[in-house]
Amino acid sequence: MYLDDISDNNLSIEKNISYLPAGLQDPLHITVAELANLSRFSMTNLSNWKPSKIDIAKVNNSLVKYNVKQFSNTLFTNLSSGEKQRVWLAFCIAQDKRFILLDESLSNLDYQTRKIFFNMLKDISRNNIGILLASHDLDMVERYADQVLLIKNNTLQRLTKPFSNLSEYIF
Repeated sequence: MYLDDISDNNLSIEKNISYLPAGLQDPLHITVAELANLSRFSMTNLSNWKPSKIDIAKVNNSLVKYNVKQFSNTLFTNLSSGEKQRVWLAFCIAQDKRFILLDESLSNLDYQTRKIFFNMLKDISRNNIGILLASHDLDMVERYADQVLLIKNNTLQRLTKPFSNLSEYIF
């Protein structure tokens, strides 16, 4: 999946990207299900928007797939860091976009949880969804990424597998 595919088809880039930034503040007083349903929110017809059957199915499928359905009635603030990230990933998937942009959104997770997430992202990419992940975790990047874009001294470098010692580009 390439961004060029969008521009070639005259599709709006912003309507095709789901963005998960680093350091999101926990939404207060909202359950996992309420948050997940917001992923399908439509700016059209603001005053009386309700999720459609398709919206509900997409949200439910993403909650099940990322093993957070059991937290549906739990306040988001009561989840662990890894559970919160799985909910956010389910949120992104429920949006049904062609690309997911993750900006250091896995950096506060322990090694084992990051490994689980990288496996999830790899699985997502197999469904023709492009993943762009900003990360300083070279071990995980080397293990899971298909392509790497590195910025060193304000210069962009593109690498493809097999990567030749990523650390030489960074240090």
